[in-house]
Amino acid sequence: HYLESKGGVFPISNDGRDQGGIQQSGWPMAYMNVGNEVTDTGGNYLNIGSVTASFNGPYVLISDRCGSSSLSGSNGLDWGTSGGTDCTTPGKGGSGNTHSARTNFFELNKVMEVARSHLPGNSWLKKRLRVN
Repeated sequence: HYLESKGGVFPISNDGRDQGGIQQSGWPMAYMNVGNEVTDTGGNYLNIGSVTASFNGPYVLISDRCGSSSLSGSNGLDWGTSGGTDCTTPGKGGSGNTHSARTNFFELNKVMEVARSHLPGNSWLKKRLRVN
């Protein structure tokens, strides 16, 4: 039985046009450290019981000026969605759980995943990228 880490992101742009330009809930938080394991490309993990996560994983570390992110749960992790600008959060997950942080974590992990599949010998793509 898999549990999922997910959250609201802007999947294509934040221009407010069409579906791709508005924030959408439920997008997978791939390659996120959750408890003692890492989510897969679909944001899934197996850990049973209470876990804690942040926007940190083997490939991307979000360092948001708004603060740190931290979310705990025992039946999956939903980082939620948030409007506004800059440091607006959904009221959970810490002061660093902004739509910018969620979108950057999602997008960078996915782009790096594709790049690793095409350039498997590139050691830079296997390192953790700090994003702020």
